[in-house]
Amino acid sequence: MAVRLEPFASAHGRARDVRTLALSAPVSMRFPTRLAIAVTALRVVLIPTLLVLAVRQLSGWQHGSGAATLVLLAVYLVWIYLGAAWAYLNYWGRYILPPFFLTAGLLSIGSARPPAPDSAVYGLWWVLPLLLLALTLYFLILVAACIQGRRYRGVPIGLRRPLEGRRFYVLQGGSNASVNYHGRFAESQRYALDIVALSAAGTRAASSAPRRAEEYWIHGAPLLCPCDGLVVESADGCSDEPRAGGAAEGNHVWIQSGDAYILMAHLSKGSVLVRVGEQVVAGQPVGRVGASGNATEPHLHIHAVRPAADPSQTMAWRLAHGEPVPLLIDGEFLVRNQTFGRRQVGDLAEEDPAHRRQARGRHQDGL
Repeated sequence: MAVRLEPFASAHGRARDVRTLALSAPVSMRFPTRLAIAVTALRVVLIPTLLVLAVRQLSGWQHGSGAATLVLLAVYLVWIYLGAAWAYLNYWGRYILPPFFLTAGLLSIGSARPPAPDSAVYGLWWVLPLLLLALTLYFLILVAACIQGRRYRGVPIGLRRPLEGRRFYVLQGGSNASVNYHGRFAESQRYALDIVALSAAGTRAASSAPRRAEEYWIHGAPLLCPCDGLVVESADGCSDEPRAGGAAEGNHVWIQSGDAYILMAHLSKGSVLVRVGEQVVAGQPVGRVGASGNATEPHLHIHAVRPAADPSQTMAWRLAHGEPVPLLIDGEFLVRNQTFGRRQVGDLAEEDPAHRRQARGRHQDGL
């Protein structure tokens, strides 16, 4: 149900509904999930494999080239450890693959024969130092950007964690594009978080290429209010399927807390429990996580913004052009690859797809 709200009215008193607000302050688009999986596999599996082979080959070609390539490999592995979205493949791969490839690189030094002096590649010896140096410096810059993405500027807002009951993973989060794509599309969403759930095996869904929203562990997870405040807008009528039309935020809730406005987006259809004008407190149930609106898979999108100080503009415009507010979840600034929460008894049972379908049916019957 789309609702109209006085604080989101224009300067001339014309209220703007949820769809218009979404077009004015869109939640930016994401890569299709399968493409994201393919890109992640390229970064964390294929390229390190090629670098290990390069260490093996070049260590027999030119004095020092193998060691220089090994340094490049090490820097690259630090970059993917910090910046790759590991949950697209498996969260635990973050702690397994980088040490594996580094060990393979160390064992590969000196294991190949040098090329013959009359071979075509032998004449390229002078290119190697420049190429290795350039690539190493490039990935060192990317590593520095990932580290910088763990810092924020401005006055943050303290929130309690909006999800509980299992382990949750930050798919997008941080202060720059190296760890959080949101700022590329909307400065007001620079500190936005995209959160998914993980199983004990480190996966975010019941299969590697899920076709239904219910296969994701986070789908239907209870969403709790992260702060005390006033509900200033809510919507609960969008289909709970990714990109099914309607507002970009899908089913969502805007909460005003002090001078900041907090958006929680992509909620499940029929699950929103709060309405405009309602005073809410931290920890109060708000709804359930879904995949409505501009989402390629179920996840929680949350960000905060201080509206731009231009009274002649609509609140929608002021939010879209407002100041991004860093989020401190339980006192911590979360970035990509961080997790929070813990597993509880019963989580393994809930990861069984049949159990989840039955639970979803009971939830829908009770609405």
